[in-house]
Amino acid sequence: MNKSPAVILADAVEILRRNGHFKGGYHSPEGHTPENERPVCALGAILIAAEGEPIPEMPGVFGVDAYEAAKTLARAITSSVVDDDPIERIADWNDNADRTPGEVMQAMARAAEEWAA
Repeated sequence: MNKSPAVILADAVEILRRNGHFKGGYHSPEGHTPENERPVCALGAILIAAEGEPIPEMPGVFGVDAYEAAKTLARAITSSVVDDDPIERIADWNDNADRTPGEVMQAMARAAEEWAA
């Protein structure tokens, strides 16, 4: 592992703060803005923090560091997805109509602190 889940999640919080939060995909489909500067979902922020881009190189396949960070966040949230797939759990949780950017950033920060403890 090159980056710990705690570092990736802390960086993801800053990416969300800078880029903004998005629901329904890894990033906003905005026109001419580079992908890594667009509003992103929780998973898109993790991917930028770990791999530099908001979408996986292969659909649904995260690098080791990004996947470990996703697993760490998935353990810190409550999702209606009951299986153990952290990607599905986070996507469901992030895209909840009532989910706020602040909740996403707080959960990431909390998960980072818990991992580092």
